[in-house]
Amino acid sequence: MRILVNFIFLLLLLNLTNCSYIMDSVEGAFTNRASFSIDAYYTSDKKIHLTWSSESSSNEGFAGYEIYMTSQPDSEYANYETVAARFTIGSSPTTSGISFDTEYESLKYNNFVLDITNIHKAGNYFFRVGVINYDSYTDSNNVKHYYAEIGSDSQNDYQQYSIFNSISGYEMVYIPIP
Repeated sequence: MRILVNFIFLLLLLNLTNCSYIMDSVEGAFTNRASFSIDAYYTSDKKIHLTWSSESSSNEGFAGYEIYMTSQPDSEYANYETVAARFTIGSSPTTSGISFDTEYESLKYNNFVLDITNIHKAGNYFFRVGVINYDSYTDSNNVKHYYAEIGSDSQNDYQQYSIFNSISGYEMVYIPIP
């Protein structure tokens, strides 16, 4: 019982410190939601700069990263829209005003710059980064193969054979009125 009380106290203390790295680690230990942390900041040229620490880009079967952003300001529980990925997936973001970005062709590096010139609502927006892998299968010789590989893959491969591997903790960024 004493261990449980100490654990709850530690969680409350960490929550009060509001340190995203610590909370991401705690969340990642209990769930498979937050596997790594991200940093994000706004610059006066109306861009959001994101960096993260995931090592997944060196894993076999890695298909790329996807960048997610809340569709409405000031709510970390608002719907997240995919604002960047290697290929166009689903429909373009509708509420946030961000244009879907595939220019960051490989989306395999641990940083990204998002142009937000079309956002018309000031407020705190929340960002996350997803790690996407290609699904695999094992042949009759017990050799693992991936359905696609970066460089020889296509949008169809990405949509048909990619799987969600992990997601970052969220990072809040204040975007002022343009």
